[in-house]
Amino acid sequence: MIETWKDIPGYGGLYQVSDAGNVKSVRKGRVLKRVLKSNGYLQVGLYDNSRTMKSWQVHQLVMLAFHGEPPAGQCVCHNNGNKTDCRL
Repeated sequence: MIETWKDIPGYGGLYQVSDAGNVKSVRKGRVLKRVLKSNGYLQVGLYDNSRTMKSWQVHQLVMLAFHGEPPAGQCVCHNNGNKTDCRL
């Protein structure tokens, strides 16, 4: 399967996320390491142009890039119950 990559909103030209749930640095051209947090979700840290780092759950980045913000009062969920499955 070929991964489709899209810019992450707010990080255009810096980071991209794929429909397979991978996150990469555009500048360095490498996939970032995802960290499994105690809540069971995969997370990455992204730096903006001001060098400020923010932690993101990977499944949220996939949703932002491919579908935009979830409607008010709703959140991103894993239909298969697997918190580490970040595929679109």
